Amino acid sequence: MKKQRLTHYLLLLTCAFWGFIPQAQAKPRPVITLIIDDLGYSKRNGIRAINLPGPVTLAILPHTPHSTRLAKLAYAKGKTVMLHTPMTNVLQKSPGPGTLSPQMSKADFMREFRKSLDSMPHIEGVNNHMGSELTQNSTRMQWIMEEVFKRRLFFVDSRTTAKSVAAKEALKAGIPALSRDIFLDHIRTEEAVNEAFDTLVRKAKHYGNMIAIGHPYTVTLNVLEKRLPELKKQGIDLVSVSSLLLAKGQSYDKGAENQLASHTTETTANLPSAAPRINQPAALSLDQSISKQEKRSAAPSLDKAIAKQEKRSAAPSLDKAAAKQERRSAALRLRDEEVVVISPNRSKDKRITSAENTKNSSQPKHNNLIFQNIKKPAVQSLPPVQSWAIPVREH
Repeated sequence: MKKQRLTHYLLLLTCAFWGFIPQAQAKPRPVITLIIDDLGYSKRNGIRAINLPGPVTLAILPHTPHSTRLAKLAYAKGKTVMLHTPMTNVLQKSPGPGTLSPQMSKADFMREFRKSLDSMPHIEGVNNHMGSELTQNSTRMQWIMEEVFKRRLFFVDSRTTAKSVAAKEALKAGIPALSRDIFLDHIRTEEAVNEAFDTLVRKAKHYGNMIAIGHPYTVTLNVLEKRLPELKKQGIDLVSVSSLLLAKGQSYDKGAENQLASHTTETTANLPSAAPRINQPAALSLDQSISKQEKRSAAPSLDKAIAKQEKRSAAPSLDKAAAKQERRSAALRLRDEEVVVISPNRSKDKRITSAENTKNSSQPKHNNLIFQNIKKPAVQSLPPVQSWAIPVREH
């Protein structure tokens, strides 16, 4: 008996020595990607945002008093820098200098966009500032993606409207792209920001990764300075947009990985795959877009994308778009500080096809409001801190 045990023991040692026993794979740690938008007007809060611990990604508004200096400081600190591109919104609020609007000709539109891109150093990507109107416009989003593709930048859809097609158009053009999951400071109180951060942490653990956007408000920075250092203890890693894209296998051709990962220090090994999107009210969720993109053998070239666009029917005229917007105005009279809570039970909502939506576009609908889309967990025992869909202010 002893001899038999000894034989088994020696056999196990031999197998371990030669590597025949498979090693147990460690479960990937959940990750959070945090973007701070609207930088450029306040030097003090801008520097506070740059000094937040960890690889926080910074989105800076063009043509603002401190945009260039903050971009240089962020780059020196090893942070990922994005252009926070102003775009028109359904509430007709002013997005600021460099605004892109559907009323512009393509020549003026592209001139303004290129001017913003050239105004700031060290940018690696683009996301939209406001834009609940423009990001619904496929033609204008394709114009933006042409330039983003040429410059080999990535794109993040801030999703200030559930009807945004920005991420979808970016992926169709072969551009590395992500989409926002949660705003941290929709309500600007310490209690609300902490609750939003709790939601972010809980859902990151549940789904594996979450993408959050905050703003350089004093209350937001106070909360983040205190809570970001706690993430490691909670078993969560903070990663930049660049690193998350690389972990998801999204990049350009050879050499692009060096561009996307420049000045980032965190590792991207064993990061989880994209989290599922449940009850996403947008026409096409980001994960569905990623799935379609992965099935293609290679990302379409810009020339093919343009040729494909030329085969499509002409986009609706600006007059029709303006008329449609005028009809919606009655349903979109939201003050900046209003927060309307909508029932969290959206599973029974009727799915509206694009044909039906076009047919009924003359009548204002409640889902034309700007929604905060938070992934609804499959485990219902997790109590929601926020309602799953609430109108979001244009930041």
